[in-house]
Parts: sequence; structure tokens; C-alpha cells
Amino acid sequence: MNHLKNFTLFSFLFVFLLSCNSSKKVTDNNNDTTDTSEYFIDNGYEKAIITNSKNNSGCALIIKLENSKELLDPLEINPDNYPNEQKIWFKFSASRMMNRCERARPVKVIDIKKRDE
Repeated sequence: MNHLKNFTLFSFLFVFLLSCNSSKKVTDNNNDTTDTSEYFIDNGYEKAIITNSKNNSGCALIIKLENSKELLDPLEINPDNYPNEQKIWFKFSASRMMNRCERARPVKVIDIKKRDE
């Protein structure tokens, strides 16, 4: 009976220790996956360049997607926060708002990250 009690206690502790692993991801500083192109592409971001100019036919900012010729008018973004020709990772959704400028269609910004490449 004593062996059965010890076996049960050991089994419980073993299962408990196996289930208590950390959910925190350990990364090497040289291999940080959150800064890679693959990470951004897999998470729905687009490579883009912000043009910050008052001469954009009524738009203070225009975002040009690098993989197409499409120009976007990001809504609710402060133009002072982005220098001209800033490279970014850009995640957006369509907007039903009327166009504010001639060349670019309005979009809702989900997220913007500065890009070094």
C-alpha cells in the first residue's frame, strides 16, 4: 500500500512539473524573430513608404505600397510623426470614407512599424 501511495505522489508531481513549463518565448538577441520580414509578412503587414508632403493633392500623408502602385491615404495619423520617405511595415483595412485626395484611397490604420531595410 505504501508503494502505491508513493507511486501516486510521484506520478502527480511528475505530471505537475511537466505541465508547468514557461509560456515565455526565449530568444537570442541576435535572432529576434519579431524584427524579421517573415514575421511581418506572416502577420499581414505590407512593406510601404510614407510620403509626408503638403503637396499630395490634399493629403498630408500618402503611403505607397512597395508591392503595388497603389497609393493609400491613412486616416487619423499625425503627419508630424513621420518624416518624408519613411520606410514602414503597414497593416490596414479598407475605409468607407469618401476620398480626401485625388490619387490615394482612404484606409484605416491597424498598425505601423518603422522599417530599417
